[in-house]
Amino acid sequence: MLPSCKIRTADASVRGVRTSISRPSLLTPIPEWYFLFYYVVFTFLFISLRTVVKMPVTDPSVVRGKQLYQTLGCAACHRIHGEGEMIGPELSSVVRPAGR
Repeated sequence: MLPSCKIRTADASVRGVRTSISRPSLLTPIPEWYFLFYYVVFTFLFISLRTVVKMPVTDPSVVRGKQLYQTLGCAACHRIHGEGEMIGPELSSVVRPAGR
């Protein structure tokens, strides 16, 4: 058994009375329902995060750009996000403001 801590109270009515508070043992068995509780909590946490962090809706111009990249054969020379060849410049960081 682990040692206990002795605490003296400052209250006049219980002056001189010692109370002992023992530290919980590390070998105390954990109730089996704790695991179920944590399983349920983390399941709901992940489900709620999945609904909050949704993939953005693809803009029609992005879809059209992907179609052009594939049909015109741009991947033969250019690489975007790890796909394609490295003959021409990398196009992953190329950003053009809308309307230009």
